[in-house]
Amino acid sequence: WIQVIDALKDCSVYARLTGGEPTLHPEFLNIIKYLKDIKLPFLIFTCGSFQNITQLIKILKETETFLGFLVSLHGDKEETYKNFTQQDNCFNQAIKFIKHVADAGLHLYTTTVLCNKIVDRIEKEEIQKALERFPQGSEGMGKTARFLGISRATLYRKVKRIQKKG
Repeated sequence: WIQVIDALKDCSVYARLTGGEPTLHPEFLNIIKYLKDIKLPFLIFTCGSFQNITQLIKILKETETFLGFLVSLHGDKEETYKNFTQQDNCFNQAIKFIKHVADAGLHLYTTTVLCNKIVDRIEKEEIQKALERFPQGSEGMGKTARFLGISRATLYRKVKRIQKKG
């Protein structure tokens, strides 16, 4: 890995550590230290599975060339995350990682995979919450539609589709 970094360092603006999961590389901390030593800015693309987050944060807080994390969220809760990754507790681990990084004041960006199943579920939940907020009937539907930022006709179509799916 040193040879690869050395070959690219003079023509690179920054490095992206990505993978698979870069934090699982057996030399990950040494790679970070090397990038720090040669003053090459870098980002870490991760799903937040690093085991010793305290040690990593300590190193990165002392690294001026660390640009931040890009954390991939493969769903909005444990169930959808597991459906995507086929692994248990990864969502909770990712959220814990994000909280540690944010609390440490390091730069953090997230990217989320939104498949139709997730979007449909979130939309259904938000419509149901909005419908409960306002009275039933035509006036309530108008208020609900305005609250959601959609037309009344769109709301009626979405409610009909939700009722049809059950």
